[in-house]
Amino acid sequence: EREKFRRLIKVLDLEECVSMPGFTKDINAGFQSADVFVVTSIWEGFGNVIVEAMAAGWTVIATDCRSGPREILDNGSYGYLVPVKDVQEIAKSMALVQNGNVVHFSTEVALQRFLFENIGLRYLNFFKECYD
Repeated sequence: EREKFRRLIKVLDLEECVSMPGFTKDINAGFQSADVFVVTSIWEGFGNVIVEAMAAGWTVIATDCRSGPREILDNGSYGYLVPVKDVQEIAKSMALVQNGNVVHFSTEVALQRFLFENIGLRYLNFFKECYD
């Protein structure tokens, strides 16, 4: 529905503040120019891109789908969680961010649990428990 959204962006005169770059191998370029990251998944595994957006310092708005965003955003401590398919709540959260209501947090603290050293240790402990 990309073309439909492009027309809507034009009708609403939002070309200056909304971009839909599509697939790119260089996500850092996008991270440098954005203020908010919105992910509207109906279902999600572990959302690496949410962690990447947090590491870039963005305020994250994510749908509270069955798994992933709630854990990563620590029940909403590190970003906005909105109900799945609730367009009004997504829009409301986006307006909050646009009006300066960003979620402040220590990136180091928020992402510590996802560092390789910590995740690797958890896997090792899990396997030890399974085989001991």
